[in-house]
Amino acid sequence: MLRRHAAVVVLIVVVAVVTTAFGQCRDTHPNCEFFKSLDLCANAAQQPIMKYNCAASCGFCGRFVGTCEDRLQDCAGYKRNGLCTADDTLRVEYGCAKTCDEGSIDAEKLKI
Repeated sequence: MLRRHAAVVVLIVVVAVVTTAFGQCRDTHPNCEFFKSLDLCANAAQQPIMKYNCAASCGFCGRFVGTCEDRLQDCAGYKRNGLCTADDTLRVEYGCAKTCDEGSIDAEKLKI
């Protein structure tokens, strides 16, 4: 009985943590769908702004949004080779946010 109770408690905690983590991924600007129609979500220069203001509409949820950590081992090498500026692929999808300075963006500057 105690083991079953502990399993239920763990499940509740995991669900709460996941819900909180992904619940923060939302649009904060009322015109996100319009911005998306202009392809601003796919524009590498605009992606930091769009991630901050329109994460849900642009489909950035669950793609390391809001994290500032490296998830790849050779991020320094990628940066040396100029890949931090290439199409945002390494920074957003594969996780070199810290090395590529994606995590240090001033949130106030990103507001539209």
